[in-house]
Amino acid sequence: MRAALRISLLALVLSVGTTAHAQDAGSEPSPAQVRVAAEAFDKGREAYKAEKYVEAAEQFEKADSNAPSPAALELAIRARDKAGELDRAATLMSLALKRHPDDENLLKIANDLSKRASATLFELTATCDSPCDLTVGGKIVHGGADTQRLLYIQPGKLTVRAGWPDNRSDSKQVEAVAGGKGEVDFVAPTTPAAESMAKEPDEPAAPEPSSRPLPLSARSVRCASRLSTSSRSRFEPTKGASSPVRESPPSDVSVHLRFVRSSGSEASFKPTRHCFSLRFCGPVPRQEMRQIRGP
Repeated sequence: MRAALRISLLALVLSVGTTAHAQDAGSEPSPAQVRVAAEAFDKGREAYKAEKYVEAAEQFEKADSNAPSPAALELAIRARDKAGELDRAATLMSLALKRHPDDENLLKIANDLSKRASATLFELTATCDSPCDLTVGGKIVHGGADTQRLLYIQPGKLTVRAGWPDNRSDSKQVEAVAGGKGEVDFVAPTTPAAESMAKEPDEPAAPEPSSRPLPLSARSVRCASRLSTSSRSRFEPTKGASSPVRESPPSDVSVHLRFVRSSGSEASFKPTRHCFSLRFCGPVPRQEMRQIRGP
């Protein structure tokens, strides 16, 4: 296996050069991309030897994305197959044969893989009116944007989505059956998905605070006035309450405060200092009241 990997690494370097010559000059991988591909390929080798097949496949696919090569695709296919992901392995195989129909190493593994995939998976041909990227069940399909791809998917209901630049997308629901075949066609929308969505209504503005005292309730401070002398004690609720304040009551009036707790029990308090002022603030529990003495 190690010898095969060494050979595949050499094949990667050679196949990148071969593929580059077959492409237009503008589509050739840059030196930086070739470097990234070589590093990913090396990480894929190490993961493959450690039997971390999913990680190995991801690294081989990364290598192929930066510098397309049959060697990287071949090892990605083998890794996906060993990881138990026959659907992704077969989809990679269809891509590899489309790119490199005459590669001997790919042809050797294609026959057996194709037989197993055809018996247990659903063969789906996805066509786009312009080059698109695809996802199946939320997972990206490896390979650049294209107008047609052959996909192998697990039986069941899932979503196939096509994407184009400017955040444009289209999706189809597919019900896959083992051993079956089907087709889906995608048309690129003219507007991005974000613009086609209905605009959510703005949140309603918060109502203006009322200038009237809040209604009394079982937790309100209830007051009964009685005759007394002047006082300078003052009772206020915690910060945030808003109600009219009586700052200067008559000097011959005092107030007997009766607090009604939420449990229904009552407690009383009678000011003993000189003048006072009161703030009626509606439902305020006793523990939120504080006494502030004047000079």
